[in-house]
Amino acid sequence: MARVKYQILQSECFKRLRLIHGKDEFVDWAQSKIHPIQGDLIIEHLGLSAQDRAIVTNEVDVIINSAASVNFDDPLKEALQINYFGCQRMLQLAKECTHLSVFTHISTAYVNCNRTGYIEEKIYDDHLDQEAIVTSIMAKDDKDVQDNEKKIIGEFPNTYTFTKNLAEK
Repeated sequence: MARVKYQILQSECFKRLRLIHGKDEFVDWAQSKIHPIQGDLIIEHLGLSAQDRAIVTNEVDVIINSAASVNFDDPLKEALQINYFGCQRMLQLAKECTHLSVFTHISTAYVNCNRTGYIEEKIYDDHLDQEAIVTSIMAKDDKDVQDNEKKIIGEFPNTYTFTKNLAEK
């Protein structure tokens, strides 16, 4: 809750609510609505205890998935675990929620940085099978992936933008 109070609720996106309602009143109200749960994107079922998973699936109506590794140079398989499989695990959790009204995934403006010209804010259909690409990468030896990383990610400048692109698709 300390992280929620001092990092998230103090962020710029809540500035207007703090101004309208007063800083302390807004924080008190928000804290009454929020129940932080610790998890881990790279662990099956997000590393949630059965009790925490039940709380989420039975009580949550909004999920904002902003979790990611923003290290541009993570080894490809590690970046996939966090940015691709982590996103899938969050989506699976969302599908289990009985009262969910919103699932929002925060990606990056650079997810289509491999394109030229005018780039719309949309998911481009590049007619590639993302699941097959990921399966192929994960089946390879770590050294082989490391040695061929530039070839695998193609026109993407780094593993971050490549894995975020795969996750969006």
